[in-house]
Amino acid sequence: MRPLIIVAFAGLMACAEAAPPPADVSLLRNPTAPFASQVDVTAQDLDGSWRVRQSVGNFLATGMLVNFGVRDDQLILSPIPPADGLAPGDLPFFISFAFDQVGPGRWAGSSLLDSTEPDTFFWVLWMDFDRRTVALGDPDGTFVAILDRSATGGTDRIAAAREILDWYGYDLGQLAEQ
Repeated sequence: MRPLIIVAFAGLMACAEAAPPPADVSLLRNPTAPFASQVDVTAQDLDGSWRVRQSVGNFLATGMLVNFGVRDDQLILSPIPPADGLAPGDLPFFISFAFDQVGPGRWAGSSLLDSTEPDTFFWVLWMDFDRRTVALGDPDGTFVAILDRSATGGTDRIAAAREILDWYGYDLGQLAEQ
């Protein structure tokens, strides 16, 4: 009789609906969705200037021009100030970061003003074959960005990046577009 009760209980548990993850408005993605980095992306693939085409959270603002440079096995992210100068309150967005590669397509770093312990992380979630568009995010789901080598165009690549982000559980409604 005891095995029958255990089997019946297990059957009832299997029919129970899974509880939804707790609502956390600071998260940009469903933490139960799959998440991975693109393993063939190197620092050299990111090297150069990029326009932040869509973003939310963290240190990359939509419309911002940034430069990734490779120096002594580190990836240096340097925002490029606009030609018309900085507005009050813009300074936090114009601090450079140094990143170390911590895994395939994964970087950890900190501001060059305070380079003690890594406090900023990003993973390359997708990069197109020609290295013109890249989708970045972090495992905690606190930021996401789509960068492109140009300020306009590439609609098909931006759409592909958004499809990948959707699959990874990101709330695309929160992405600010340029």
